Amino acid sequence: MDIKVNYPENDNYINNLAYIKAFFIKIEIESLPISFEEKKDIYNKVLDYLKEN
Repeated sequence: MDIKVNYPENDNYINNLAYIKAFFIKIEIESLPISFEEKKDIYNKVLDYLKEN
């Protein structure tokens, strides 16, 4: 999958990069061969980690 990121003159590209990273994290978690409850637990741990940093 090709992703094209346009870098504007302002700082909006930082939000774009954050969105793309979050999208990839979501895809990776969803593709894991584990139960829904385990995926939900991993998702919550990732959110907690991101809130701390």
